[in-house]
Amino acid sequence: RFDMDALTEATGRTFSEAERAEFLTVQRQANRWTFLGSGMTHPNFLATVGGLRPAARARIEEMAPTFS
Repeated sequence: RFDMDALTEATGRTFSEAERAEFLTVQRQANRWTFLGSGMTHPNFLATVGGLRPAARARIEEMAPTFS
């Protein structure tokens, strides 16, 4: 919600409830990718997980696109 407040202040306009809801939906998906998806696809992370448990690496590689 902080980003929505910052956008409202920066643009000087009031957003409708529908616009606010859409913004928050898109922002949530972007945050998922930024923090989960990008980490889950990082080669070093995958190599570490694969070294510990190859099946877990395969599962993570299957799930990662969900967050993009």
